Amino acid sequence: MERLPKDERYIYGVRRMVPHFPETAIREVIANALIHQDFMATGVGPVVEIYDNRIEVSNPGNSLISTDRILDERRSRNEKLAATMRSFGLCEERGGGLDTTLIEIEAEHLPAPDFISSENSMRVVLFAPKSFNQMSKAEKMRACFFHCILR
Repeated sequence: MERLPKDERYIYGVRRMVPHFPETAIREVIANALIHQDFMATGVGPVVEIYDNRIEVSNPGNSLISTDRILDERRSRNEKLAATMRSFGLCEERGGGLDTTLIEIEAEHLPAPDFISSENSMRVVLFAPKSFNQMSKAEKMRACFFHCILR
């Protein structure tokens, strides 16, 4: 969290540095990258890239489900690892982490994340604050889509 881009805000009369991204969202996206990675792929592992306007978290192995069904279908590549991480409190119960992530992102008025699955990897992109007018049509539609699914 210390390496993330931050803004200075006044909260209850006190000046604080606040990260652009909710901590729970970061934790859940990284935990998902670890849990759902394909351990059969050699020479690659999960990667977290931090930019001024976004964070990209990728892992080896394509998504086991279609990215437009990512909130309502549940499938795990590494069940034992997932159970262990849940017992340590590092992630939510089965399938609840992305819901929590999207709820926090929406509460902070951030653009909806983008889930990109390719043949050999899965990537989640979290976007920094952006006004509604600055969002592309695709970003607005993605935000509306996830809002409807959560409701």
